[in-house]
Order: sequence, then structure tokens, then C-alpha cells
Amino acid sequence: MRPTPEFATRDQLSEANSAGRTRALIEDPAEQRAIALMQQMHARGSSSMAIRDAIRGRSFRISHETVHGILSRGADAEAA
Repeated sequence: MRPTPEFATRDQLSEANSAGRTRALIEDPAEQRAIALMQQMHARGSSSMAIRDAIRGRSFRISHETVHGILSRGADAEAA
């Protein structure tokens, strides 16, 4: 799971341009659902480690530090 400013997206090569290959970000529905679960659990007071364990249960490889970073980015985006 790679967090981005818009949370979870995946790089995908798109059409080549004159400078070579460009990258486009596309949303991954499974990752978006995982982020929504993280936000719900956080709102209910779950710890980063409890959230990590729940997300790992959905077959994602993630650390509690990554959970914290994703939730922090979400808070930053809401404040902007």
C-alpha cells in the first residue's frame, strides 16, 4: 500500500510522450475501502496498531507507522 496525497493510489504506466513514459495515478477501490476503514476505526478511538492489524487481516502489508501517516494526511487534507 503506497500512500499519496490523495491516499491510496497505484502508479500505472500510460501512453508514451515525447519525453518517454509518463505515470498516471489511478484509484484502487480495495485500497480506498481500506482507508475508509482506517478512518472509521480512528474516529472510534482505535490505536494505530489495532488499525494495522485489521488492515493486515484484509491482506494488505502495512505498518502502524504507515497507518499513522495515512491518517495524518487525511487530517491535513481536511484542514486545507
